[in-house]
Amino acid sequence: MTENKRILLHTCCGPCSIAPVKHLRLKNWEVTAFFYNPNIHPLEEYQRRLQAMDDYARKVTLLLTIHGDYNLNNFLEELSWSGYSKPQRCEMCYALRLDETARFAKVNGYQSFSSTLLYSVYQDHEQIKKICEQKAEQYQIEFYYHDFRAAWQEGQNLSREMQLYRQGHCGCLFSQDERAAEKAKRKEILH
Repeated sequence: MTENKRILLHTCCGPCSIAPVKHLRLKNWEVTAFFYNPNIHPLEEYQRRLQAMDDYARKVTLLLTIHGDYNLNNFLEELSWSGYSKPQRCEMCYALRLDETARFAKVNGYQSFSSTLLYSVYQDHEQIKKICEQKAEQYQIEFYYHDFRAAWQEGQNLSREMQLYRQGHCGCLFSQDERAAEKAKRKEILH
């Protein structure tokens, strides 16, 4: 019997992990979820997402590595160098998290890494793929690419069935403000 290869899967939240974990396990990967998300704001949101990730990991017997503590300052420091407007801030945010994922995977003997960011229909898929490819080259580790978006609805349905916390915005304070502005605009249109 062939031994499973180990993959480190950057995870942004429990619901977005469902389809990628299922896919990777079907491909005989030994998956470790890697929760590193210093972009999430406020602290209470970070804690809700971390709890949902932990709940999911327990339900499916998934090894979960939580990298560091809540560190919004790290995100804001990096953001000050890249700029606050989209898409620059999103690119920086992806790069920050994926750099640490690839580095951690290499240092800890994983054969490959990937990210649940490749599952979200709301993220810049091509930008994420490009950054992962750059990080794979930089750290000399394999990047496992798969377009997980095809399983978007299945993952969403399963997250509801599992009663996992499902967030309403990407995570950063800017996406939170943008989401609130969109809601206010829709409400204004309805009235």
